[in-house]
Amino acid sequence: MGYQLPQKPPGWWDSKDNFEKELRLIIDELGHFPTYRDLRNLGRLDIANAIPKHGGIAQVRKQMGYTKEPKMPLSSVLSRGELRRLYEEEQMSLIEIATLKHIDPKTVKRYIQLYDIEPRSRSEVKKAYYSKHDVWNKGKAKIQPNLEPSVDLAYILGVLKGDGYVTGKVHPKICLEQEDPRFAMSFEGALKRIGLNPSTYPVKRRGLLRTAAQADAFSHWYKGLGLRDIEEIVSKRIEFIIAFIRGFYESEGMSTIDVRKKTKWLRWRIMLFNTDLQLIKMVHRLLTVLGFRFGLRWRFVDQRLKLIKGYVVRSRKPILYHLESADKKRNWAFMAVVQPCIKNKTPLSETAPDFK
Repeated sequence: MGYQLPQKPPGWWDSKDNFEKELRLIIDELGHFPTYRDLRNLGRLDIANAIPKHGGIAQVRKQMGYTKEPKMPLSSVLSRGELRRLYEEEQMSLIEIATLKHIDPKTVKRYIQLYDIEPRSRSEVKKAYYSKHDVWNKGKAKIQPNLEPSVDLAYILGVLKGDGYVTGKVHPKICLEQEDPRFAMSFEGALKRIGLNPSTYPVKRRGLLRTAAQADAFSHWYKGLGLRDIEEIVSKRIEFIIAFIRGFYESEGMSTIDVRKKTKWLRWRIMLFNTDLQLIKMVHRLLTVLGFRFGLRWRFVDQRLKLIKGYVVRSRKPILYHLESADKKRNWAFMAVVQPCIKNKTPLSETAPDFK
């Protein structure tokens, strides 16, 4: 059973003396003239309901000799310069500023609007929060990969210039999506050997295997590299060139064999594709260093015909460049030197010549 205040007789609150007597008890308890919120918090809804009978809260305050406390000017609570420093330079959140100044976060938001300070977007708020509090890596040691030039690093760069990619801004990842588990295990092993912690798992909706690794330091380093920087790193040793070509070929390469039954004529072609002409030219230079002669060709990716104002026009889509070698001895040498884990199809009717 809860204690309840005794109910006043009918017409009791109509008396001004009774009303002011009860209200003064509340004023003595709070130390100031109460608001409606104060009366609700104290459970004195009887006084709150009686205030309109005596002219409203402003009239009652005036009759009892209390004046409304003047609001403090904005600059005395939080000046424009201080708010800019806390919000823009130190990247503090609304809650952190409100806690520091002992005010409500909504008040801080109102000050931002009054001072014409541009509010941060949701993505900027997330980025500032994650970088300050380090949510994902809290309690974990940050992974520092070995970025010194090596065979594994050159192989990873070759894959990333093909089907691989680096995604994410706050917590970037190295990713590779493809179908062959051999390629996934090869790429995962290279990432482990440079000090990362990758994992491979299936992407069910697309029927692919995704190899991914959290790589903050690697991402910052990789995004600052241009093609000239990559070529300079890879060209330091022949082993690095071979590893880069192997990674790029496993991502973007193809080995095809065409056989005509009547003439028993066989054509074996090795090709490497990409839409970036400068990248293809760099790969061509690296292949030349290894002694392989590949021809540079190109074609339109999509040559659909469409009708525009009664005329048949060929649509101009991005050009696909490719390096091609159709010499069988040279192709055997390429397979023997590069040794790709996939796309290593060779003619079964011939034996590999001795290149020793």
